[in-house]
Amino acid sequence: MTALLVALALAGVREPRGSDRPTLPDDAQSVLSPDGRYRLHWSDSREFAPQGPVEDGIPFGVTVVLQALQDAELAYAQRGYRPTTGDDGTGGDAALDVYFLPINANGYAYPLADASPDGGAACYIELDNSLRGGILSSVAQHELHHCVQFRYSTRSASWIYEASATWEQYLLAGESLDLGLQLLYAARLAEPNRPINDRGDRYEYAGFLLFKHLDEFRRPAPRSVDVWQALARDPDWEPALERVADDAFGLSLAEWFAAYSTWNAFACGLSDEAHYDETVAGCTSPQAVPIQGVITGEPTAIVLPDAPYASQTLEWTPDTEGDTVLVQCDAPESGALVLTVVPVDADGIGQVPARTAERMSAITLRSLDAVPDGGSARIVVASTGDEPLSVTCSVGPAESIVAEGSTCSATRIPLGWSAVWLSTIAGLGRRGRRRRR
Repeated sequence: MTALLVALALAGVREPRGSDRPTLPDDAQSVLSPDGRYRLHWSDSREFAPQGPVEDGIPFGVTVVLQALQDAELAYAQRGYRPTTGDDGTGGDAALDVYFLPINANGYAYPLADASPDGGAACYIELDNSLRGGILSSVAQHELHHCVQFRYSTRSASWIYEASATWEQYLLAGESLDLGLQLLYAARLAEPNRPINDRGDRYEYAGFLLFKHLDEFRRPAPRSVDVWQALARDPDWEPALERVADDAFGLSLAEWFAAYSTWNAFACGLSDEAHYDETVAGCTSPQAVPIQGVITGEPTAIVLPDAPYASQTLEWTPDTEGDTVLVQCDAPESGALVLTVVPVDADGIGQVPARTAERMSAITLRSLDAVPDGGSARIVVASTGDEPLSVTCSVGPAESIVAEGSTCSATRIPLGWSAVWLSTIAGLGRRGRRRRR
Protein backbone atom coordinates (compact mmCIF):
# COMPACT_ATOMS: atom_id res chain seq x y z
CA MET A 1 0.00 0.00 0.00
CA THR A 2 2.81 2.41 0.87
CA ALA A 3 4.55 1.84 -2.44
CA LEU A 4 1.34 2.50 -4.35
CA LEU A 5 0.64 5.71 -2.49
CA VAL A 6 4.15 7.04 -2.97
CA ALA A 7 4.10 6.20 -6.65
CA LEU A 8 0.87 8.06 -7.27
CA ALA A 9 1.47 11.09 -5.11
CA LEU A 10 5.09 12.12 -5.30
CA ALA A 11 5.48 13.32 -8.85
CA GLY A 12 5.91 16.99 -9.50
CA VAL A 13 7.19 20.07 -11.25
CA ARG A 14 10.58 21.72 -11.04
CA GLU A 15 11.91 25.20 -11.72
CA PRO A 16 12.64 26.11 -15.34
CA ARG A 17 16.00 24.99 -16.71
CA GLY A 18 18.09 26.39 -19.49
CA SER A 19 19.77 23.98 -21.91
CA ASP A 20 20.93 21.55 -19.18
CA ARG A 21 19.71 18.00 -19.61
CA PRO A 22 20.12 14.82 -17.54
CA THR A 23 23.38 12.92 -18.00
CA LEU A 24 23.05 9.26 -18.99
CA PRO A 25 25.86 6.71 -19.39
CA ASP A 26 27.74 6.48 -22.66
CA ASP A 27 25.58 3.54 -23.79
CA ALA A 28 22.42 5.70 -23.71
CA GLN A 29 19.76 4.87 -26.28
CA SER A 30 16.60 6.58 -27.47
CA VAL A 31 13.50 5.85 -29.48
CA LEU A 32 11.14 8.25 -31.27
CA SER A 33 7.40 7.72 -31.08
CA PRO A 34 5.76 6.84 -34.42
CA ASP A 35 4.24 10.34 -34.67
CA GLY A 36 7.54 12.01 -33.86
CA ARG A 37 6.18 13.87 -30.83
CA TYR A 38 8.11 12.05 -28.06
CA ARG A 39 11.67 10.83 -27.73
CA LEU A 40 12.41 8.47 -24.84
CA HIS A 41 15.97 8.14 -23.52
CA TRP A 42 17.39 5.32 -21.38
CA SER A 43 20.45 3.22 -20.68
CA ASP A 44 20.72 -0.54 -20.35
CA SER A 45 23.15 -0.19 -17.48
CA ARG A 46 21.78 -1.69 -14.26
CA GLU A 47 21.32 1.62 -12.44
CA PHE A 48 19.45 3.32 -15.31
CA ALA A 49 17.59 0.52 -17.09
CA PRO A 50 13.77 0.74 -17.35
CA GLN A 51 11.85 -2.21 -15.90
CA GLY A 52 10.57 -5.19 -17.85
CA PRO A 53 11.83 -7.52 -20.54
CA VAL A 54 13.56 -6.20 -23.65
CA GLU A 55 11.96 -6.85 -27.03
CA ASP A 56 13.60 -5.73 -30.28
CA GLY A 57 16.05 -3.73 -28.19
CA ILE A 58 13.36 -1.72 -26.37
CA PRO A 59 12.61 -2.33 -22.66
CA PHE A 60 8.96 -2.95 -21.85
CA GLY A 61 8.90 0.12 -19.58
CA VAL A 62 9.68 2.30 -22.59
CA THR A 63 6.82 0.73 -24.55
CA VAL A 64 4.46 1.33 -21.61
CA VAL A 65 5.35 5.02 -21.44
CA LEU A 66 5.06 5.55 -25.19
CA GLN A 67 1.49 4.20 -25.11
CA ALA A 68 0.63 6.16 -21.96
CA LEU A 69 1.80 9.44 -23.50
CA GLN A 70 -0.18 8.89 -26.70
CA ASP A 71 -3.34 7.98 -24.74
CA ALA A 72 -2.98 11.04 -22.50
CA GLU A 73 -2.28 13.38 -25.40
CA LEU A 74 -5.54 12.34 -27.06
CA ALA A 75 -7.51 12.65 -23.81
CA TYR A 76 -6.14 16.11 -23.03
CA ALA A 77 -6.95 17.30 -26.54
CA GLN A 78 -10.52 16.04 -26.18
CA ARG A 79 -10.79 17.97 -22.91
CA GLY A 80 -9.86 21.14 -24.80
CA TYR A 81 -6.26 21.68 -23.67
CA ARG A 82 -3.51 23.06 -25.84
CA PRO A 83 -1.15 20.40 -27.20
CA THR A 84 2.31 19.95 -25.76
CA THR A 85 5.18 21.35 -27.73
CA GLY A 86 8.72 20.27 -28.54
CA ASP A 87 11.90 22.13 -27.75
CA ASP A 88 14.68 23.69 -29.86
CA GLY A 89 16.29 20.35 -30.60
CA THR A 90 18.47 20.16 -27.50
CA GLY A 91 17.43 16.57 -26.85
CA GLY A 92 18.32 15.48 -30.38
CA ASP A 93 15.30 16.86 -32.21
CA ALA A 94 12.19 18.93 -31.54
CA ALA A 95 10.30 16.09 -29.83
CA LEU A 96 9.31 16.23 -26.15
CA ASP A 97 12.06 14.32 -24.30
CA VAL A 98 11.47 11.74 -21.57
CA TYR A 99 14.41 10.39 -19.55
CA PHE A 100 14.51 7.20 -17.45
CA LEU A 101 16.71 7.91 -14.44
CA PRO A 102 17.36 6.84 -10.85
CA ILE A 103 15.82 9.91 -9.18
CA ASN A 104 14.53 10.81 -5.70
CA ALA A 105 10.88 10.86 -6.76
CA ASN A 106 8.65 9.09 -9.24
CA GLY A 107 8.77 11.81 -11.84
CA TYR A 108 9.43 15.46 -12.61
CA ALA A 109 8.47 17.80 -15.40
CA TYR A 110 10.86 20.67 -16.11
CA PRO A 111 9.67 23.74 -18.02
CA LEU A 112 12.37 25.13 -20.27
CA ALA A 113 13.49 28.71 -19.81
CA ASP A 114 12.99 29.57 -23.47
CA ALA A 115 9.49 29.80 -24.89
CA SER A 116 8.43 27.15 -27.34
CA PRO A 117 8.15 28.08 -31.04
CA ASP A 118 4.33 28.18 -30.91
CA GLY A 119 3.76 29.85 -27.55
CA GLY A 120 4.01 28.86 -23.91
CA ALA A 121 6.96 26.85 -22.62
CA ALA A 122 8.40 23.57 -23.79
CA CYS A 123 9.41 20.96 -21.23
CA TYR A 124 11.01 17.60 -20.67
CA ILE A 125 10.16 14.77 -18.28
CA GLU A 126 12.20 12.60 -15.93
CA LEU A 127 10.76 9.24 -14.78
CA ASP A 128 12.10 6.94 -12.09
CA ASN A 129 13.42 3.91 -13.95
CA SER A 130 12.34 1.56 -11.12
CA LEU A 131 8.62 2.14 -11.79
CA ARG A 132 6.64 -0.42 -13.73
CA GLY A 133 3.21 -1.24 -15.16
CA GLY A 134 0.17 0.82 -14.29
CA ILE A 135 2.06 3.01 -11.84
CA LEU A 136 4.66 3.93 -14.46
CA SER A 137 1.93 4.68 -17.00
CA SER A 138 -0.02 6.88 -14.59
CA VAL A 139 3.01 8.86 -13.41
CA ALA A 140 3.99 9.52 -17.05
CA GLN A 141 0.49 10.86 -17.76
CA HIS A 142 0.62 13.06 -14.65
CA GLU A 143 3.93 14.53 -15.78
CA LEU A 144 2.68 15.03 -19.33
CA HIS A 145 -0.14 17.18 -17.98
CA HIS A 146 2.47 19.40 -16.34
CA CYS A 147 3.90 19.89 -19.83
CA VAL A 148 0.40 20.85 -21.01
CA GLN A 149 0.13 23.32 -18.10
CA PHE A 150 3.43 24.95 -19.13
CA ARG A 151 1.77 25.93 -22.41
CA TYR A 152 -0.29 28.33 -20.27
CA SER A 153 1.92 29.33 -17.33
CA THR A 154 5.22 28.45 -15.67
CA ARG A 155 4.78 31.00 -12.85
CA SER A 156 1.74 29.76 -10.95
CA ALA A 157 1.66 28.24 -7.46
CA SER A 158 2.98 24.68 -7.28
CA TRP A 159 -0.13 23.34 -5.52
CA ILE A 160 -2.40 24.14 -8.45
CA TYR A 161 -0.10 22.34 -10.88
CA GLU A 162 -0.27 19.20 -8.74
CA ALA A 163 -4.01 19.41 -8.04
CA SER A 164 -4.81 19.79 -11.73
CA ALA A 165 -2.40 17.11 -12.98
CA THR A 166 -3.70 14.62 -10.39
CA TRP A 167 -7.30 15.20 -11.51
CA GLU A 168 -6.40 14.59 -15.15
CA GLN A 169 -4.27 11.60 -14.15
CA TYR A 170 -7.15 9.91 -12.36
CA LEU A 171 -9.57 10.58 -15.18
CA LEU A 172 -7.32 8.19 -17.13
CA ALA A 173 -6.44 5.77 -14.34
CA GLY A 174 -7.85 2.26 -14.12
CA GLU A 175 -9.34 0.49 -11.12
CA SER A 176 -5.94 -0.96 -10.18
CA LEU A 177 -4.96 2.50 -8.93
CA ASP A 178 -8.13 3.06 -6.90
CA LEU A 179 -6.39 2.64 -3.55
CA GLY A 180 -4.18 5.65 -4.18
CA LEU A 181 -7.23 7.69 -5.21
CA GLN A 182 -9.07 6.82 -2.00
CA LEU A 183 -6.09 7.78 0.12
CA LEU A 184 -6.05 11.17 -1.59
CA TYR A 185 -9.77 11.65 -0.91
CA ALA A 186 -9.07 10.90 2.75
CA ALA A 187 -6.15 13.35 2.87
CA ARG A 188 -8.28 16.26 1.66
CA LEU A 189 -11.55 15.52 3.46
CA ALA A 190 -10.00 14.81 6.84
CA GLU A 191 -8.69 18.36 7.16
CA PRO A 192 -11.12 20.92 5.72
CA ASN A 193 -9.63 23.40 8.21
CA ARG A 194 -6.55 23.62 5.97
CA PRO A 195 -6.70 26.22 3.16
CA ILE A 196 -7.24 24.89 -0.34
CA ASN A 197 -3.74 26.04 -1.37
CA ASP A 198 -1.95 24.30 1.51
CA ARG A 199 0.88 21.86 0.81
CA GLY A 200 2.46 18.86 2.46
CA ASP A 201 1.33 15.35 3.39
CA ARG A 202 -0.02 14.90 -0.15
CA TYR A 203 -2.58 17.66 0.45
CA GLU A 204 -1.75 19.48 -2.79
CA TYR A 205 -2.27 16.29 -4.83
CA ALA A 206 -5.56 15.68 -3.02
CA GLY A 207 -6.56 19.12 -4.30
CA PHE A 208 -7.77 17.25 -7.41
CA LEU A 209 -11.12 17.42 -5.61
CA LEU A 210 -11.25 21.15 -6.33
CA PHE A 211 -11.03 20.48 -10.07
CA LYS A 212 -13.54 17.64 -9.83
CA HIS A 213 -15.98 20.06 -8.23
CA LEU A 214 -15.40 22.67 -10.93
CA ASP A 215 -16.10 20.09 -13.62
CA GLU A 216 -19.23 18.66 -11.96
CA PHE A 217 -20.97 21.52 -10.13
CA ARG A 218 -24.38 22.39 -11.59
CA ARG A 219 -24.00 21.47 -15.29
CA PRO A 220 -21.02 19.13 -15.87
CA ALA A 221 -18.39 20.64 -18.21
CA PRO A 222 -14.56 20.57 -18.54
CA ARG A 223 -13.98 23.82 -16.65
CA SER A 224 -10.48 22.78 -15.56
CA VAL A 225 -9.32 24.04 -18.94
CA ASP A 226 -10.82 27.44 -18.14
CA VAL A 227 -8.61 27.66 -15.04
CA TRP A 228 -5.48 27.33 -17.16
CA GLN A 229 -6.74 29.82 -19.70
CA ALA A 230 -7.24 32.26 -16.82
CA LEU A 231 -3.77 31.47 -15.44
CA ALA A 232 -2.32 32.29 -18.85
CA ARG A 233 -3.66 35.84 -18.37
CA ASP A 234 -2.64 36.10 -14.71
CA PRO A 235 -0.58 33.36 -12.99
CA ASP A 236 -2.07 34.18 -9.57
CA TRP A 237 -4.51 31.39 -8.70
CA GLU A 238 -7.03 33.55 -6.80
CA PRO A 239 -7.91 35.87 -9.72
CA ALA A 240 -7.98 32.80 -11.99
CA LEU A 241 -10.48 30.92 -9.84
CA GLU A 242 -12.46 34.13 -9.32
CA ARG A 243 -12.80 34.50 -13.09
CA VAL A 244 -13.86 30.88 -13.61
CA ALA A 245 -16.38 30.97 -10.74
CA ASP A 246 -17.92 34.13 -12.16
CA ASP A 247 -17.97 32.97 -15.79
CA ALA A 248 -19.22 29.45 -15.06
CA PHE A 249 -21.57 29.95 -12.11
CA GLY A 250 -22.10 33.68 -11.60
CA LEU A 251 -20.50 33.34 -8.15
CA SER A 252 -17.69 35.10 -6.39
CA LEU A 253 -14.68 33.00 -5.40
CA ALA A 254 -15.89 33.11 -1.79
CA GLU A 255 -19.37 31.86 -2.76
CA TRP A 256 -17.95 29.14 -5.01
CA PHE A 257 -15.62 27.99 -2.22
CA ALA A 258 -18.64 27.70 0.08
CA ALA A 259 -20.36 25.52 -2.53
CA TYR A 260 -17.22 23.37 -2.85
CA SER A 261 -16.99 23.00 0.93
CA THR A 262 -20.67 22.02 1.06
CA TRP A 263 -20.18 19.32 -1.56
CA ASN A 264 -17.29 17.98 0.51
CA ALA A 265 -19.73 17.66 3.41
CA PHE A 266 -21.59 15.11 1.23
CA ALA A 267 -18.57 13.14 0.02
CA CYS A 268 -17.22 9.64 0.63
CA GLY A 269 -18.51 8.29 3.96
CA LEU A 270 -21.39 10.80 3.85
CA SER A 271 -22.09 10.47 0.12
CA ASP A 272 -25.72 10.96 -0.87
CA GLU A 273 -25.02 10.24 -4.58
CA ALA A 274 -26.44 13.67 -5.39
CA HIS A 275 -23.27 15.75 -5.37
CA TYR A 276 -19.97 14.34 -6.70
CA ASP A 277 -20.25 11.95 -9.65
CA GLU A 278 -19.27 8.59 -8.19
CA THR A 279 -18.80 7.07 -11.65
CA VAL A 280 -15.87 9.39 -12.47
CA ALA A 281 -12.83 9.00 -10.19
CA GLY A 282 -15.38 8.23 -7.48
CA CYS A 283 -14.95 7.74 -3.76
CA THR A 284 -15.32 4.39 -2.03
CA SER A 285 -13.41 5.49 1.08
CA PRO A 286 -15.26 5.63 4.42
CA GLN A 287 -13.54 8.94 5.10
CA ALA A 288 -15.89 11.87 5.73
CA VAL A 289 -15.39 15.48 6.70
CA PRO A 290 -15.32 15.98 10.47
CA ILE A 291 -18.73 17.11 11.71
CA GLN A 292 -19.34 18.86 15.03
CA GLY A 293 -22.74 18.34 16.63
CA VAL A 294 -24.43 21.41 18.06
CA ILE A 295 -27.12 21.79 20.73
CA THR A 296 -30.22 23.88 20.10
CA GLY A 297 -29.59 27.50 21.00
CA GLU A 298 -26.18 26.85 22.52
CA PRO A 299 -23.44 29.21 21.22
CA THR A 300 -20.76 27.37 19.24
CA ALA A 301 -17.33 28.96 18.77
CA ILE A 302 -15.78 28.42 15.35
CA VAL A 303 -12.09 29.18 14.95
CA LEU A 304 -10.30 28.64 11.64
CA PRO A 305 -6.78 30.03 12.13
CA ASP A 306 -5.54 29.40 8.58
CA ALA A 307 -7.00 31.85 6.08
CA PRO A 308 -8.49 32.09 3.65
CA TYR A 309 -10.51 29.20 2.16
CA ALA A 310 -10.89 26.74 5.00
CA SER A 311 -14.16 25.36 6.41
CA GLN A 312 -15.91 23.65 9.29
CA THR A 313 -19.15 21.62 9.23
CA LEU A 314 -21.75 21.53 12.00
CA GLU A 315 -24.82 19.31 12.35
CA TRP A 316 -28.07 20.03 14.21
CA THR A 317 -30.90 17.55 14.85
CA PRO A 318 -34.29 19.11 15.70
CA ASP A 319 -36.22 18.03 18.77
CA THR A 320 -39.54 18.12 16.91
CA GLU A 321 -40.65 17.32 13.38
CA GLY A 322 -41.19 19.82 10.58
CA ASP A 323 -38.80 22.54 11.76
CA THR A 324 -36.98 24.86 9.44
CA VAL A 325 -33.49 25.85 10.57
CA LEU A 326 -32.30 29.24 11.71
CA VAL A 327 -28.58 29.89 12.10
CA GLN A 328 -27.40 33.08 13.76
CA CYS A 329 -23.76 34.11 13.78
CA ASP A 330 -22.33 37.12 15.58
CA ALA A 331 -20.16 39.56 13.70
CA PRO A 332 -16.79 37.76 13.38
CA GLU A 333 -14.09 38.87 15.75
CA SER A 334 -11.80 38.55 12.73
CA GLY A 335 -12.07 37.27 9.18
CA ALA A 336 -15.08 36.82 6.89
CA LEU A 337 -17.35 33.90 6.13
CA VAL A 338 -20.01 32.43 3.89
CA LEU A 339 -22.65 30.38 5.70
CA THR A 340 -24.56 27.48 4.13
CA VAL A 341 -27.49 25.52 5.61
CA VAL A 342 -28.61 22.21 4.08
CA PRO A 343 -31.52 20.15 5.47
CA VAL A 344 -30.73 16.43 5.20
CA ASP A 345 -33.31 13.65 5.19
CA ALA A 346 -33.14 10.37 7.08
CA ASP A 347 -31.29 8.74 4.15
CA GLY A 348 -28.62 11.46 4.15
CA ILE A 349 -29.93 13.17 1.01
CA GLY A 350 -29.25 16.91 0.97
CA GLN A 351 -32.12 19.27 0.20
CA VAL A 352 -31.99 22.79 -1.31
CA PRO A 353 -29.19 24.78 0.39
CA ALA A 354 -29.55 28.32 1.70
CA ARG A 355 -26.35 30.31 1.37
CA THR A 356 -25.20 33.81 2.24
CA ALA A 357 -22.75 36.00 0.39
CA GLU A 358 -19.42 36.79 2.01
CA ARG A 359 -19.96 38.63 5.29
CA MET A 360 -17.89 40.35 7.93
CA SER A 361 -21.02 41.26 9.89
CA ALA A 362 -23.69 39.39 11.87
CA ILE A 363 -25.62 36.74 9.91
CA THR A 364 -29.10 35.26 10.28
CA LEU A 365 -29.76 32.50 7.75
CA ARG A 366 -32.86 30.33 7.48
CA SER A 367 -33.10 27.09 5.53
CA LEU A 368 -35.28 27.01 2.42
CA ASP A 369 -36.70 23.59 3.31
CA ALA A 370 -37.87 22.18 6.62
CA VAL A 371 -35.76 19.38 8.05
CA PRO A 372 -37.38 16.14 6.84
CA ASP A 373 -38.70 13.71 9.45
CA GLY A 374 -35.80 11.82 10.99
CA GLY A 375 -33.31 14.15 9.34
CA SER A 376 -30.92 16.87 10.43
CA ALA A 377 -29.32 20.05 9.14
CA ARG A 378 -25.72 20.41 8.00
CA ILE A 379 -24.26 23.87 8.46
CA VAL A 380 -21.04 24.70 6.57
CA VAL A 381 -19.01 27.68 7.74
CA ALA A 382 -16.52 28.72 5.04
CA SER A 383 -13.69 31.06 6.01
CA THR A 384 -13.17 33.41 3.07
CA GLY A 385 -11.42 36.47 4.48
CA ASP A 386 -7.72 37.24 4.53
CA GLU A 387 -7.68 37.12 8.34
CA PRO A 388 -8.23 34.01 10.50
CA LEU A 389 -11.90 33.39 11.20
CA SER A 390 -13.22 33.61 14.75
CA VAL A 391 -17.01 33.62 15.11
CA THR A 392 -19.75 32.34 17.40
CA CYS A 393 -22.93 30.83 15.95
CA SER A 394 -26.10 29.25 17.34
CA VAL A 395 -28.62 26.96 15.65
CA GLY A 396 -32.28 26.26 16.35
CA PRO A 397 -35.78 25.94 14.86
CA ALA A 398 -37.25 28.89 12.97
CA GLU A 399 -40.81 30.11 12.72
CA SER A 400 -42.55 30.23 9.37
CA ILE A 401 -43.63 33.59 7.97
CA VAL A 402 -46.90 33.29 6.07
CA ALA A 403 -48.23 36.33 4.22
CA GLU A 404 -52.00 36.98 4.47
CA GLY A 405 -53.56 37.60 1.07
CA SER A 406 -55.88 40.42 2.23
CA THR A 407 -53.20 42.60 3.79
CA CYS A 408 -49.59 43.66 3.35
CA SER A 409 -48.68 42.38 6.81
CA ALA A 410 -47.12 39.05 7.68
CA THR A 411 -48.21 36.72 10.47
CA ARG A 412 -45.62 34.60 12.28
CA ILE A 413 -46.90 31.13 13.17
CA PRO A 414 -45.11 28.00 14.32
CA LEU A 415 -44.40 25.58 11.48
CA GLY A 416 -46.94 22.84 12.12
CA TRP A 417 -48.61 20.15 10.05
CA SER A 418 -50.34 22.62 7.70
CA ALA A 419 -47.05 24.24 6.80
CA VAL A 420 -45.38 20.87 6.40
CA TRP A 421 -48.18 19.82 4.03
CA LEU A 422 -47.76 23.01 1.98
CA SER A 423 -44.00 22.46 1.92
CA THR A 424 -44.53 18.90 0.69
CA ILE A 425 -46.82 20.04 -2.13
CA ALA A 426 -44.32 22.70 -3.16
CA GLY A 427 -41.52 20.15 -3.18
CA LEU A 428 -43.20 17.40 -5.22
CA GLY A 429 -41.48 18.51 -8.39
CA ARG A 430 -38.05 18.28 -6.83
CA ARG A 431 -38.24 15.40 -4.37
CA GLY A 432 -38.83 12.79 -7.06
CA ARG A 433 -35.14 12.62 -7.88
CA ARG A 434 -31.84 13.42 -6.28
CA ARG A 435 -30.71 16.83 -7.34
CA ARG A 436 -27.14 17.81 -8.05
CA ARG A 437 -25.90 20.97 -6.33
